[in-house]
Amino acid sequence: MSVRDIRSYSAKMYGAEELGRAMRMVALLRFLLEPELCESIQSMTNKVEALHKSSNWLRFASDVLRDNGCTATSALRKRRRASAVCAT
Repeated sequence: MSVRDIRSYSAKMYGAEELGRAMRMVALLRFLLEPELCESIQSMTNKVEALHKSSNWLRFASDVLRDNGCTATSALRKRRRASAVCAT
């Protein structure tokens, strides 16, 4: 790469960084000014957190169930599928 190429690349990256900052600012302002958007994001966040809590519990229980044989393991798989379907 020549010095000219490096300068050109640097200028393009600076422009991309500025565009990214502007887009983040617009998203933040929309979040603060639109209550419906804030409620929608909060609702989705709560659903994802609930899914993570249940999947963490199932992951913890899988160690116990794995030692108990195939029947318990298949029940665990069914619960995981059910929790994934409920979250969507």
